[in-house]
Amino acid sequence: MLEFEETDIQGAKIITPFSANDNRGGIVKCYSSEKLYVQGIKFEIFEEVYINSKEGVLRGLHFQRKHPQPRMLSCLKGNIWCAAVDIDRNSMTFGKWVLFELNEMDHKIIYASENCAIGTFALEDSIIDCKYGAKTYLDLSDGIRWNDPDLGIRWPVGTADGPITSDKDKRLQSFKEYVSRPLDAMCDEGKKV
Repeated sequence: MLEFEETDIQGAKIITPFSANDNRGGIVKCYSSEKLYVQGIKFEIFEEVYINSKEGVLRGLHFQRKHPQPRMLSCLKGNIWCAAVDIDRNSMTFGKWVLFELNEMDHKIIYASENCAIGTFALEDSIIDCKYGAKTYLDLSDGIRWNDPDLGIRWPVGTADGPITSDKDKRLQSFKEYVSRPLDAMCDEGKKV
């Protein structure tokens, strides 16, 4: 049975999957559309991606314009921190964030609705499982800088050089730029991955 825990922002929940171990090994039940539906979450897996992040890699904060994607993230190997930011301008928790530790031992899962931007930071070499509830479009990919001062996410980045990020993530918009951007200025269509 999956267990659900509310967070401090709308659209994000912590899911503890059912797990059992014996002398043969173990099992983890990490998905049940029926259990999600009972929690008010309408999530069907449309795509699933494994993300390999080396120690010190920070990805995000990512979301998709126009055709937003709900996601479920877990850490299959290693140890990561995952941030979810409420980017729904009509939400009471707009601009607020939560930060969770995920690792291969506790099997916890983060559900983030389509109204959340997501980022991850690898504390060690890690494999992240990301299930998407909608189609991915390359040219609708968007995001907010991981170190935006207005958001003030307290990432556990332990080096003076900061995390390892992509050039694309370094060029992401600020939260103020996101807020000032008219919603109708975003693209309508995109390319399927």
